[in-house]
Amino acid sequence: MRKQRGLTLVELMVVVAMSSVIVGALGTAYSLALDYAQRTPARLDDFQAELSRKNTLESLFRGAYLSTVADDPLTYFAAFSNSGQGSVPDTVTFTSIANASEGGFLRSTETDFETLNERYGAQAGMTEVSLSIVPVGDAGERVGLFLRTQRPADGDPTQGGTERLLWDGVTQFDVEFWDGQQWITTWDTRTGARRLPAAVRLNITVDEQEMESIVLRLPHSDVTSTNPLVQSTDGQGGTGP
Repeated sequence: MRKQRGLTLVELMVVVAMSSVIVGALGTAYSLALDYAQRTPARLDDFQAELSRKNTLESLFRGAYLSTVADDPLTYFAAFSNSGQGSVPDTVTFTSIANASEGGFLRSTETDFETLNERYGAQAGMTEVSLSIVPVGDAGERVGLFLRTQRPADGDPTQGGTERLLWDGVTQFDVEFWDGQQWITTWDTRTGARRLPAAVRLNITVDEQEMESIVLRLPHSDVTSTNPLVQSTDGQGGTGP
């Protein structure tokens, strides 16, 4: 009979080494899978929050509106600096027709107008919208981009309504406006032409990271490349050509 040969020391060491590699690979795969499972919900929440913020901004600017009445004080589009630092505006306030009614108001079975108005606030009329990193009310230690809304608009673009933190952690916010030919940093229909910019560019920095620019079109604007806003020598918006 032929005598069977056992494993040599070298072969045994090779088997142990291969087993170690396999076990290590399985451990790494498990660790990566566990890390992915733990991080995915948070990343998904961050993505959904960012998408919601941008959809809100797009909707509000899409609804930016000015009355055709030349001296109407209740519709406006104005940019200014609330912080008082620099010439680039950090606050933009405008009237919009895109702010949706409160969900609770729509679901309510209450029929008394005064009760509904007291509970949910006014739901009709033009909405005043303000975006700024400088809150009007007491924000405590919260830092970010604040959204203030007031309905109906009261003719004062500096205060009023309710305010909430739209984008947490925003440390820098400035606005530019497309006048049909170039991006400019001034726009105020209260002192200049009563025309909406063709688009706005929101420059946003979150937690000192790289700045992100969001360009949003204003469909109710009549400003185009063939019908631009003529700028006066002091930088204030003029009239059409």
